[in-house]
Amino acid sequence: MDYNEIKVAVVGAGRWGMNHVKTAASLIEHENIIVCDGLNTTEDKIKALSQKIKFTTDLDIILNDERINAVIIATPAETHFEIAKKCILAGKNVLVEKPITLYLNERKN
Repeated sequence: MDYNEIKVAVVGAGRWGMNHVKTAASLIEHENIIVCDGLNTTEDKIKALSQKIKFTTDLDIILNDERINAVIIATPAETHFEIAKKCILAGKNVLVEKPITLYLNERKN
C-alpha cells in the first residue's frame, strides 16, 4: 500500500492522541488525516499543527467515510472497547492505545 492510499483518523487528541497526529503528519499527506475529539477547542491545536488536517467532534463522520481505512484510538481507557468495536464493524483497521478494555465481560460482546 502506498502512503498516499492511507487515510487515517485519530480519535482522541489529548497528550497521546496528539503524539499520533504528529507522527501521522510526518508520514502521510495532511489532507489524509482527520482528528476526532469531543472538545471543539481541540480544533485550534490541530489547525496550529496544519490547516490541512481535518477535524470533527462526530465519530459517525469517521465511521461512515469509506475513504478512511485506519483509525487510531487514543481516548480515555473506559471508551476504548466501544469505539474500537464500532470502528471494526465499520470495516476500519484499528490501533487502540492500551488497554483495549477495562472489563473482562466486554470481550464477549
